Amino acid sequence: FGNLPAIKDFEQILTVCAGRRIIFEAYIQSYAQIFAKYGEVNGKTIKENFQNHIYILTTDIDTANEFSEKCGYYTATKKTKNIQDGNTSVSFQLNSEKRPLILAQDLLQIYETHTVVLRFTKRQDLNRKRVKAYPIYNEGVTSMPYRYEFLAHRINPSKRAEIPELSKHKYLDLNTHIVSQFDNIKLDSDIDKIEVNTNKSFLNENEINTLKSFVSIYYKNTHGEDIPQHILLRFIFVCQQAECSDDILSFIEDEIADNYDDFNELKLKLMKNIFEKKELIE
Repeated sequence: FGNLPAIKDFEQILTVCAGRRIIFEAYIQSYAQIFAKYGEVNGKTIKENFQNHIYILTTDIDTANEFSEKCGYYTATKKTKNIQDGNTSVSFQLNSEKRPLILAQDLLQIYETHTVVLRFTKRQDLNRKRVKAYPIYNEGVTSMPYRYEFLAHRINPSKRAEIPELSKHKYLDLNTHIVSQFDNIKLDSDIDKIEVNTNKSFLNENEINTLKSFVSIYYKNTHGEDIPQHILLRFIFVCQQAECSDDILSFIEDEIADNYDDFNELKLKLMKNIFEKKELIE
């Protein structure tokens, strides 16, 4: 956001969109970048209209001080001991002092993946109960991991991203659907009487559902988690378009099977329970 040219009337756009559920996300290195692009007055309006501020890291001490101040303070009680020279009496004194929840120096030295979240307008929890918008310090299980830390087992950068074409009309040739002879147009009542010969697919709906359940159970047993939705949708699409068992087994080997031995075992079960009788009938 700091490297983009200034957006005209952005402070007004942001104010209006906040009440219309239109969300903007801006990533900056410090608050100074906003003021440098939009000036002090408009920059302050823009900054205040972003309802959630997430601190990742900055090198600007002013931004760190502002985050530290907005996180709030707590009261610390300090006990001091006084001993006078030449006197055996000892006195103790308790002093209360205000300390920030997190120092600006700690923000400048924050750990990787740790974040601080300020929710200025968040006033309800997931159960719609009224809560105070306390600052959040994310660490451990709530930290922000890198891509390779949580997507490495799902995305293999060495393979091509083969996304199935789910649209049936992508390659539709409109020229083949031009009506030129209107005498051949039939009424709906006449069309119902015409027997249309369609190519029978390799698997019916019940068989596809059986395969879907079979593969989902296998994936959870071998990977310890539910099969990702995008893999399951692609598998169903392959089953619907398959002309023989090899098409389905090839997809299972590339996308679902954990290793070659597991694939051979899975292939044997599928050939025995589903594909063998199916291909004998064909």
